[in-house]
Amino acid sequence: MKNTRQLSARRACALPHKTPATCHKTVRRLLLALLLTLVIPQERVQSAVRNWNGAGFDNYWSNPANWNGAFPVAGDDLVFWGDAFAGSFNNTNDLPAGTAFRSITFQSTATNYVLNGNGIVFSDPTHETALSSFSSGSNTVRLDIELGVNQTFETTGVGPLVVDGNINLNGYNLTNSTTADVNIGGVISGTGDLIKTGTGKLLLDGRFNNTYEGVTRV
Repeated sequence: MKNTRQLSARRACALPHKTPATCHKTVRRLLLALLLTLVIPQERVQSAVRNWNGAGFDNYWSNPANWNGAFPVAGDDLVFWGDAFAGSFNNTNDLPAGTAFRSITFQSTATNYVLNGNGIVFSDPTHETALSSFSSGSNTVRLDIELGVNQTFETTGVGPLVVDGNINLNGYNLTNSTTADVNIGGVISGTGDLIKTGTGKLLLDGRFNNTYEGVTRV
């Protein structure tokens, strides 16, 4: 395929009203534009932090009012707080299935959250802690999860993190870094290692057998 900027330069010089000097200026401008396109990297779209407040009174993730005015999109960090509206702790992801978020965090005052709905993906290579709980209480994730990079579930509070959705390792490793317990009740599938670090417990207590192929390291 011919370079369109080269064609533009040739066409500009072929016009009858173009003098050699004008033609040379046109070519220089086009070459400079091409050079800048090649050497200046595209700016990376920065993720946004979306804070759940539950003010939309319907408990759906697609309602901007539940997130202080802007619902989350792919690449965002989702944060759940203890001072959200009463009744909004049991909420539903109705965004497109397979949306890739950067992380989900339960802050220290957040307790008794239950996240339901469509499955999600964690695939940001710049942030390898997918689920974090700093809470003194229990929080539950019932979303199916697929890994797109090596990821970590961590608890740094004293309350357990319950993951009842199915987890597809998808060729990547999952580390559970625990101070409090991490309970995985869904089926872990795919290829990848399951790694346990920290002083808390990792409980694989699902109703069905896990099918993942990989090393289990404790």
